Amino acid sequence: MRFLLCRWTSEGLPPDELSIQNGILTTGASRFPLCIDPQQQALQWVKKKEAANNLKVITYLFSKIGKFYGDHKV
Repeated sequence: MRFLLCRWTSEGLPPDELSIQNGILTTGASRFPLCIDPQQQALQWVKKKEAANNLKVITYLFSKIGKFYGDHKV
């Protein structure tokens, strides 16, 4: 576990407890992890880590706007 924490921090993930929990959830999730990330530190880490895999980020706000425009044909 210590090796993972060192690697994550070298990749840009802050070493605070919340960020480490987000790292564990992100790398250990079997589906789509939900990260509590008010400062978007985990988001930046995941984007950098998964850039080569063509990661797409969809936010809650984006999904609500998409539904609104899809339903109302603006």
